[in-house]
Amino acid sequence: MKTAAFLELNSSYSHSMLSNLLLQARALVWRPQWRWTTVAGTGKTPSAELCEALARQKPDLVLASGYIFNIGPLLEVLTAFARRHPAVPLVLGGPNFLGDNAAFLRRWPMIRLVVRGDEAALLPVLDWAAGEGRLDEVPGGCYLDGDGNYIDRGTAELPGSLDEIPSPYQLGLVPPDKVFYQLETARGCGSNCTFCTSARETTRRVRFYSLERVRADLTALRERTAIREIRLLDRTFNQPSERAAALLQMFRAEFADFRFHLEIDPGRLTPEVLWELAAAPPGQLHVEAGIQSLTPAVLQAVRRSATAERMFAGLERLIACGNFAVHADLLAGLPQQDAAGLRQDLQRLIAVGPAEIQLESLKILPGSALGRRCPDGMRFDRQPPWSVTETPWLSAADLRDMQLLSRLIDGFYNRRELRNLVRGWQRLHRQSLERFFAWLLPHYRNYTAGQLPLERRLALLLEFPGLPEEIGALTRLTALLSNQVLPDLPAPEKTPPEYENWPLLHRLPQRGRQPARIVRIFRLECCCNALPLWLDGSARLEHGRFRYAVGCAYGRVAAEVRGITG
Repeated sequence: MKTAAFLELNSSYSHSMLSNLLLQARALVWRPQWRWTTVAGTGKTPSAELCEALARQKPDLVLASGYIFNIGPLLEVLTAFARRHPAVPLVLGGPNFLGDNAAFLRRWPMIRLVVRGDEAALLPVLDWAAGEGRLDEVPGGCYLDGDGNYIDRGTAELPGSLDEIPSPYQLGLVPPDKVFYQLETARGCGSNCTFCTSARETTRRVRFYSLERVRADLTALRERTAIREIRLLDRTFNQPSERAAALLQMFRAEFADFRFHLEIDPGRLTPEVLWELAAAPPGQLHVEAGIQSLTPAVLQAVRRSATAERMFAGLERLIACGNFAVHADLLAGLPQQDAAGLRQDLQRLIAVGPAEIQLESLKILPGSALGRRCPDGMRFDRQPPWSVTETPWLSAADLRDMQLLSRLIDGFYNRRELRNLVRGWQRLHRQSLERFFAWLLPHYRNYTAGQLPLERRLALLLEFPGLPEEIGALTRLTALLSNQVLPDLPAPEKTPPEYENWPLLHRLPQRGRQPARIVRIFRLECCCNALPLWLDGSARLEHGRFRYAVGCAYGRVAAEVRGITG
């Protein structure tokens, strides 16, 4: 029996690669004479440790999937392994190899074969490694022949129905130590966005697993593991709408104990899908909305099908459902996108209030339309992660500032305690918020060890010389409700006897079943209705004398807010 070892390098130990499981299932069913093993780690696992683990498997073939996040460490491990075991063939696939692979193969001669496409290439690869097939019979295979000529055999794609693909979950190939599992119910994308590899001509035809197959896979997961977190890999879950509605109905009726992460195109949102989304049990869904841009000229340049207004309206409807968190994506560096337009897009997203906003730099991915034909004047890194560094519309300095702005959004807006503070600030004093972010840039530019602690973020808010009075009051209340210690906050007091007679305005969630016993309070006088603003960034602003008492339990743990009259 021969051994195939899959080197799986994930971004963290909680992740797993569905590609490994699908290949393993296919080999188990169709090539049982091969023993399949996995050597798993992350980008931080020492390469010597992974190399030694690979060697212990005594493989006849080593396979791996290359992604933006793992290609560097992957090649480091494989280079070390090839020095010790030069006769073992190394084969790579994955998203990193959807483009022209000639330069890669010449730079990394220890890689014998690169595969472009899906698992249709696996069986011919195993036959070739066993000496029972030829390299030129591998669909999607890219390699250098004996004379150094680059051979490219196109893209591998499985024929027939996706239901014919052996299910790793039904075969019991379930990693036991993960916190979530990946599942695909469809392959390909009907959109043609130029920055995405799913828009390649060979994959524009969307293919689907049947509802019965999806049901069987989820049932198998339920029977074999206690994990109930599922991340669907479908590029556009709500395409077509009828099928998406049927899946959502199935999730609600039969798998209410699962939590599903979906990618939704808000520009394609129909009333049928929206109704099903709104009917889901609270917390069952986590929705990622691919906005990318809200500027019409940018959308036209990247061939997005929906208009900006239709996408924004769809996003508003998703957020209005209220029973799931919505994550909205923006890209910096798209064709026709300038700094003013990007900031305006960001302001519109903050105003509508998704649970999270992610601002990322555009990547010029191999195999994408932009990768094949990049606009003049658009510069990007020629090695992973292929980030755009300059465009005719955004200077290199603009893009560096956008990267820092992304960190500010992540550190302030995406922090649950600060989200409504940022929303209210933008609505009431937009220019002041812009000045605050500009003032903050040097603090974050010099802070490279990770995210700033919440206490320091709140202190920076109060240090800002142009902080509006209402936002200052909201910041102090936020600090008390978040159990943070700041120098200019009021001193704690023992709970006065009349405290129970003050109106209860808001109770914070507490651990355990019993209500927390209030042991001390913090009194805070505000120039505005800070509590409603903290609860809802779109709340109506009221000026006046507002007096709050924050009741704390277990030391500084905020438990409730009461109002003090008079």
